[in-house]
Amino acid sequence: MKDKIPGFLHMEVGININATEEASDIALYSQFKDEDALKVYQTHPEHEKVKSFLRTIRTERRVVDYKA
Repeated sequence: MKDKIPGFLHMEVGININATEEASDIALYSQFKDEDALKVYQTHPEHEKVKSFLRTIRTERRVVDYKA
């Protein structure tokens, strides 16, 4: 998606190594040029494809959007 969505700068996916009940299995970190780029990403067709797939395999979801 990074090369297909304007303003999408960086993405990392991490698999959890902490076996506690409170931990999530996977974390996604993504970085955008600005808030407008984040808004474009949220409804972009390439992101919609990924979201559709993830809805079929996940059991829960958490989101944090913040300014650095």
